[in-house]
Amino acid sequence: MSDEGSSNLQPLERATLDAPVARRIDAMLERLNAYDFLAALALAESVRIDAPEHELAAVCRKEALSVLHSFLESPVRIARTDTGGLSEDAFTLLMASDGCTPASLLPAEGIERVRALHALHDLVRLEYFETRENTFVEAMVSPDEPRVRIEERANAAARDELRRVLELFPNERFGIGRCDEIDFSSLWRTPEFAAAKEILPLAVGTASDMIRRENDLKLHAHDAYVDRFILLAAKPPTSEEMQVLYVIIAP
Repeated sequence: MSDEGSSNLQPLERATLDAPVARRIDAMLERLNAYDFLAALALAESVRIDAPEHELAAVCRKEALSVLHSFLESPVRIARTDTGGLSEDAFTLLMASDGCTPASLLPAEGIERVRALHALHDLVRLEYFETRENTFVEAMVSPDEPRVRIEERANAAARDELRRVLELFPNERFGIGRCDEIDFSSLWRTPEFAAAKEILPLAVGTASDMIRRENDLKLHAHDAYVDRFILLAAKPPTSEEMQVLYVIIAP
């Protein structure tokens, strides 16, 4: 493997993190639009130090953390052992990372967190860590491949799962709903679904993601299964915790 690695993440210059807030916001949006969520997160965190109430940085931070959740909360697997050319911060982070989750290595706030995120970006860019493609999604595809946004890929996966479920029940009507993750196991006991033949999960995610996915799936179901799709009368959940998107068969 070359010293530059083979990912398409571009270096994040330390000077950019020390630039005026307006320049950091521009760089943050550029990285977000390029699907480099780790760099976008580092920039958003740096803006929060100087402008704690900056709304755009808060939105960017939330989106980046949502995308990076599985990577940050999964134990690191080191793919390279050579350390020549690494910054001091990146070297220190690498030496402490084996078997740990990236989240556990990141300080909670402040410039120390920004420096750690910058170091983590370098280690990912140079492929010191093994990462699944869906960890960074479009950031890891080659530049000549068409880039599809994460939400579009997630919606497509939910539609595929719906198709697989309905193939098991080719003659039944169905509805699509959403509930708090903690409530899913007992959902079939609620009065609204007492007559249901089956209740199956289609996707799990944050409340805002699941709302968008639910709307996309309902539009798809209405067009693709016009005679079989029915609207559910169940009250939608209000929790901001993780939620489950599900399909009810013959409610």
